[in-house]
Amino acid sequence: MRGTRWLAVVVTALLLAACGGGGGNKAEGPQEITVWAMGAEGEKLGTLAAEFTKQNPGITVKVTPLTWDIAHQKLITSVAGRQTPDVSQLGSTWTAEFAKLGVLDEAPATFKQGDFFEGPWNSNVVDGKTVGVPWYVETRVIY
Repeated sequence: MRGTRWLAVVVTALLLAACGGGGGNKAEGPQEITVWAMGAEGEKLGTLAAEFTKQNPGITVKVTPLTWDIAHQKLITSVAGRQTPDVSQLGSTWTAEFAKLGVLDEAPATFKQGDFFEGPWNSNVVDGKTVGVPWYVETRVIY
């Protein structure tokens, strides 16, 4: 998924999950979703969030860009202080660690396994539960 479409899917899924999922509950009033993202993605995501907010009045996406060198420690600190973001980018090698801490919610059913490559999808499955969604996949090689 790309850009604004990715952000729209994430925010919609979170808002649906926040509404309780059953009984026709609707979120009341303005909604805010906090997102932490690293590197260049974190720097650019604010622009996409602003565009999303224009198209979806009443929903604010607050993006906090982090550098990779401080991201892990900031996430650990947020867990200890019980002040975690609603959504965060994670390094793929961090998934098991944060799952073991019990701080990763199951991904909303809006995300379908068949929409992603098998390997990246499976790297987000812990104890049979999908706790993350691949954002992008890259191969680093010397050639």
